[in-house]
Amino acid sequence: MAEPDDPLVAVLRRLAAGSRRTNAELIAALGALQVDEAECDHATRIVCRLLTKEPHTFMQACLGASHWRARLEDPDVPTRVMRMAASRINRVNQRVFELYEADVGTTRETMHHLDAVAQHNEHMVPYLEVLLQNAAAAIFGVFEAAPERLAQHWVPQLFDEHARLRTWVDEIVARGDALKHYGGDTNTIIGIYDWIRDDPDLGFIRLPRDVEVRFDLGAGFGTPYVEDLFAGPFTALDLHPPSDARRLGLTIALQRGRRDDRRALTPAEQELYLTRLDAQAWLSYDIFAAPLPTTASRILVASFGFLSSTVTSMSPLQHAIPLRLRALHTTYTAVRRVIEQVAVGKDVSLFTLQRATARAYMNRAVFLRFAGGRLVDHGFAAEPYQGRYVRGVVPVRRAPRTKKDA
Repeated sequence: MAEPDDPLVAVLRRLAAGSRRTNAELIAALGALQVDEAECDHATRIVCRLLTKEPHTFMQACLGASHWRARLEDPDVPTRVMRMAASRINRVNQRVFELYEADVGTTRETMHHLDAVAQHNEHMVPYLEVLLQNAAAAIFGVFEAAPERLAQHWVPQLFDEHARLRTWVDEIVARGDALKHYGGDTNTIIGIYDWIRDDPDLGFIRLPRDVEVRFDLGAGFGTPYVEDLFAGPFTALDLHPPSDARRLGLTIALQRGRRDDRRALTPAEQELYLTRLDAQAWLSYDIFAAPLPTTASRILVASFGFLSSTVTSMSPLQHAIPLRLRALHTTYTAVRRVIEQVAVGKDVSLFTLQRATARAYMNRAVFLRFAGGRLVDHGFAAEPYQGRYVRGVVPVRRAPRTKKDA
């Protein structure tokens, strides 16, 4: 574990505290820099503050008296999955909550088991609804992305007395796969980012088209969609190859417009997308191990979810720092890799979109372009008051327990 006076931990703690500076003030500070080796850390910290700036108001999960809350308040048991699920009361998670409260089938047993296995980071479940979607596909052969149908018909069967979900989870763990893959770490929804092409403040149209290399950093299985969105080829940078999607059997969804219109790909659509993933340009890359793998002079780095993720990295090379700071460590290191390219005078564009779950971030999407070590263009899709782009909720915090509930 890192020492209390570790300078990296000190930097991350300051980032975690947030910044009162406005976007305009942060951009002014970044624009005043001539980014070279000496200013690399300074520029990295400013960009990180832009990416992790909190909105002026946001929602915090708060539970009423319930068996679920009593579990979260018990200091002697693990609660990572249940805590995250409580902050995302969508129709699927709401149904799980109802089954848990009524003690139906194996609901409580299974949720407690998920929390137990999630003590190992590779088995953390960031999105319970995604885990259940993939479980329904694997167990029942039904690719269901519509939340209402999944909640009403399939969730009760996953948690019934036959313990289907727990059995499936144990099979994944036993064969050495990461449960996090099935729980949303690589959640792929085609069409969900189409709106960025029309956002007037973001400046998507100003992204350079003459770059020599395009990277999808922390790609997961979304790079074919990113290529369609940007109308150009990308190389996926990730620990795992895009072709893993076929082996894992993950559900890939399509959404055009409203969330209520989301559906799973048809078998033909799924096969077409998997074929693209099988052929996708990919480099095995760990941000904690090496600089960006390029000698090109004009670079575009896109990152959808990874760079500003609040999910802990699965890299075995990440420093042993406090758990609550590890996601910020990923952000800091990834930004540093981009700024390293800026510091040697390259033309570097960064486009990042956040979908953080454990914290609320103001800047939904950020575009920054550097040339000759200077910031030359930028754009934001900002959300000063949470609710314009996404209605995320910061997870409920564990409170000290003083006595048993009646």
